[in-house]
Amino acid sequence: MSPSSPALDPRGARRYIGLGPRLRYRLYPLTLLVGVVISLGLPAVFYAAEYALRARTATGDAREFASELAEALSEGPEEGAPSLEGRAAVFRGVVGVFLVGHDAMSVSVLDRAGLPVRGFAHATPGREAWWSIRPVVGSAPLVVRGRALGTVEVAFSQSAIVALSALLLLVSTAAGAGLAAFIYTSALRTATAMDEQIGTLVGSLERSTAESEQLRAAAEESEQNYRELVQGIDAIVWALDVATRGFVFVSRRAEALLGYPVERWIEEPGFWPARIHEGDRERVLGVVKAVMGDGQDREVEYRASAADGRLLWLRDHLHLVQEEAGRPRQLRGLITDVTGHRKTEEALERSREEYRSVVDSIQQVIYRTDARGRWIFLSAAWVEATGFAVEESLGRSFLDFVHPEDRLRHAELFQPLMGGAAGHLGREVRYRTRAGGTRWMEVYARVTTDERGRITGTFGTLTDVTERKQAEEELVSTRERLRHLLASSPAVIHSRQVGDGFGVTFVSENVSRLFGWEAEELLEDPGGWERLVHPDDGPGMVARRALILEEGQQIHEHRLLCRDGAYRWVQDEWRVVRDPAGQPLEVVGTVVDVTDRRQAEEARARLSSAVEQASDSIVITSPEGTIVYVNPAFERATGYSRDEVIGQDLRGLKQAEDGSGFGEAFQPGAARAEPWAGRLTGKRRDGTLTEEEVTLSPVWDANGRLVNRVALLRDVTRERRMEEQLRQSQKMEAVGRLAGGVAHDFNNVLTVITGRCHFLKQRVGGDSTATRDVTLIHDAALRAAALTRQLLAFSRRQVLEMRVLDVNSVVAQMEKMLRRLIGEDIDLVTVPAQDLGCVRADPGQLEQVLLNLIVNARDAMPRGGRITIETASVIGGAEDGPAGSPPGPHTVLAVSDNGCGMDPETLSHIFEPFFTTKGRDRGTGLGLATVYGIVTQSGGHIAVESEPGRGTVFRIYLPRVDEPPDALPASAAGVEARGGRETILLTEDAQELRDLAREVLAQRGYQVLAAADGTAALAVAAQHPGPIHLLLTDVVMPRMSGRELAEELTARHPGLKVLYMSGYTDDAVLRHGVLRSAVAFLQKPFGPGVLARKVREILDAPPAGGQPEAPAAQASGAGGR
Repeated sequence: MSPSSPALDPRGARRYIGLGPRLRYRLYPLTLLVGVVISLGLPAVFYAAEYALRARTATGDAREFASELAEALSEGPEEGAPSLEGRAAVFRGVVGVFLVGHDAMSVSVLDRAGLPVRGFAHATPGREAWWSIRPVVGSAPLVVRGRALGTVEVAFSQSAIVALSALLLLVSTAAGAGLAAFIYTSALRTATAMDEQIGTLVGSLERSTAESEQLRAAAEESEQNYRELVQGIDAIVWALDVATRGFVFVSRRAEALLGYPVERWIEEPGFWPARIHEGDRERVLGVVKAVMGDGQDREVEYRASAADGRLLWLRDHLHLVQEEAGRPRQLRGLITDVTGHRKTEEALERSREEYRSVVDSIQQVIYRTDARGRWIFLSAAWVEATGFAVEESLGRSFLDFVHPEDRLRHAELFQPLMGGAAGHLGREVRYRTRAGGTRWMEVYARVTTDERGRITGTFGTLTDVTERKQAEEELVSTRERLRHLLASSPAVIHSRQVGDGFGVTFVSENVSRLFGWEAEELLEDPGGWERLVHPDDGPGMVARRALILEEGQQIHEHRLLCRDGAYRWVQDEWRVVRDPAGQPLEVVGTVVDVTDRRQAEEARARLSSAVEQASDSIVITSPEGTIVYVNPAFERATGYSRDEVIGQDLRGLKQAEDGSGFGEAFQPGAARAEPWAGRLTGKRRDGTLTEEEVTLSPVWDANGRLVNRVALLRDVTRERRMEEQLRQSQKMEAVGRLAGGVAHDFNNVLTVITGRCHFLKQRVGGDSTATRDVTLIHDAALRAAALTRQLLAFSRRQVLEMRVLDVNSVVAQMEKMLRRLIGEDIDLVTVPAQDLGCVRADPGQLEQVLLNLIVNARDAMPRGGRITIETASVIGGAEDGPAGSPPGPHTVLAVSDNGCGMDPETLSHIFEPFFTTKGRDRGTGLGLATVYGIVTQSGGHIAVESEPGRGTVFRIYLPRVDEPPDALPASAAGVEARGGRETILLTEDAQELRDLAREVLAQRGYQVLAAADGTAALAVAAQHPGPIHLLLTDVVMPRMSGRELAEELTARHPGLKVLYMSGYTDDAVLRHGVLRSAVAFLQKPFGPGVLARKVREILDAPPAGGQPEAPAAQASGAGGR
């Protein structure tokens, strides 16, 4: 049967038996009373609530109700009501129910194993337990007189059981034996259909009338008791009309529990829902909807506020009462206060959580097993230790997780413990992990027993000691390795006690291999180690030892005596070992032989000192050319600091000529790394360029790998410049020799031409045409003579008349003429220096130098510009002047312009004769060559700086003299020289010039004795009877020079005066062309007037002390000079 069957619905039963309203209302108290008597469960409370609702209209007592019921049944059915058989059919199949709920019988609840469930069985004293059945949906065993009859499908709701049992009881009591027997018989047939053996129970229903009367009396008495029961129950009983959604009944317990009057529940709509905590309302509503939906009883716990503000936890059991059509009629509930229970549960849950948290926080695995060794509890540490989930491990034997090789041993160890042996078990066993590995576990186990002392299982812990086992194994291995390491170590390990003397307590055995001493020797003699320290090092070590406890660590080096008598340098490092409290326990040290290192450091220090103090630049690079070191000489030579160049590429600082191979030496392919030598152009930090000789050498390590390169750089800029100047000088010397030789012969010719022009001009007289022609010839000869003077100037073979000059005065005298020379579009600025000092030079030649430089600057500025003439004094000379200048003070004459400037190629050729950049017909190329020749012949030097677009600066360095300037002689040009009667010995190898000179002098009254060379002159002088007043001789002649002739004649004629003449002179007496004041000299070419004036000057001069000094003539081997 199902719970919804009409036969099981109490209202359906009443309808079928044709009871009127009044009778039905009277039936409810008895229904409730019987339900409480039969089943002291929750349904009795619901029917108690129904009683409270219905009892208000019921009158009479149970006996009166029974009488009315009997009358109704005896009168027969109402029209349209079922027959007696139909009415009795209402109770078919309920015999078993009646018997189950009959208070006179024993009621029990059995589990599925057939065993009574504790707390769910009760029996009437003195009664035999007839049978028991569990009233739930599902299968349950049926037992009669202790004998199992089989399984019966039972599906009765508790409310239906109570209602039908009560009705059956009342009918059987009030209707009499006839109807009751009919009902019993019908019920019996139905019950028999369920199980034939249940018929044995029918006899129990044949009770005597006396027993029925007793039951009726009991029912009457129970009516009053039931009233008191509903109001006295320790719970709120309530009923809510589904249609109106209002409470129709609330027991008085509501006021006592919550403090709200019952009337507010019934009269105020929404009163109670408003008291439910807002956080629980939605959940409560969901439960109510669920009950309304399927009619199943449910419980819900929620919080509600009491009148005094307290928040109580309530448990509400909901039951839905439905009409015969299945429509819900009433929702009933039973509210109990579970605040204390809830708090207890919460406290218990917190306790459990705390316990679980404590257990799970323990790194050890806490476990329990049953008596068969199966896990029944495992803490969370099990998962971390093995990787197996707790759920999959529970119920399995612990041996399933033990490593196969350890299972037998582990089981044997557990056997005595499980057999009742006292104590506990502690062993280390390997356990498997889910990942396939193993973990070492230290197993601790104790047996657990019940109250009778029987073993129920084990309790214990599993501690993961894998790391410890590995550490132990590693420790053993480490000790062995340490023993081997110490034996082969280059360091001696020792320890010392803390306290007096720091006595040695341990020395490693390798001390004998390293120093020759046995460890036992050093341990037996507490102070033996200190006696091995070199006497000079002992005091220092003792002083450091006194501070070891304060410092905690010390490293010092000293010499240690070996058994062979030699001292070795050692590094002794001490460390203090302390306990956890920080107190020193011992001092541990290591002694390492550093003799080789010390020697290497000393050698390295010597090498480093040599490198640091070297005058040449030394650069160390990586194999690829990255600079890693430069010495101080490099910093001085380049102006770069060490920090600026380290990390740069050496090739970026040096420029090699194409094809030199310098750059290729750093290529990876040049692993052969052969040394390289050559010249490079370097750039100083200030931008100036330098010439350097570089030697690049490889550095190899012990394995033959190229690790570095070493570059040795020597600045040869000055040497290179001097070499260039030397080559230039040699080149010009060669050209000068050629030009000088040509000029000498040319001067002889020009002398003849100019002299004959003088005579010719006198002879033509008034012939203007002839005079003009002679004048043109004479001027051309003078221009040719000027050209020869330039040739002699740059070849440094002209004769200079040296004077002490003030350079500022020379510049000032020429300034007006120079301004006219350069034109109005060029500014001329002079910057004379104060206290300039004087120089020794030929004033005419110095003017020529300045004139040539100004003209050269003017030609470099075709669009105008500025020329600056500046004078200055420098002290250093060799340092401050150009390469090759001697030390000492110098006067500087500088001429600068802001013209077009020159490139390096042009700059290297500017002093070469006939080199010009001015184009055809604009220059001879002798201007700067002449400047160079005059300056160098004057003992000075010249330096040039020029860049394209930035102009040019010429600086002339002349040695300074500490003498006052000489007065310049007045010019004698235009003064006609007077003649005389003196005798002159003329010696000239060129006949044309000899004839000219003799004729000029003879015209002026002189007696001239002529000779072609020195030998002839000596013969002429010897034959001449009278005195000879003047020797006029060429310097260079065949067989005998002019100097030799002069020396010979002056020896014979003490008063003889000498006048030398030559086209050039390189005689040593004249200092290679520099005329001394004591030597009379006449430079060819010269005119008749010049010759006459010079002869008269020499003859009129007072005689010099002693014999006159004459120049020595160098025989050229050729005549005509």
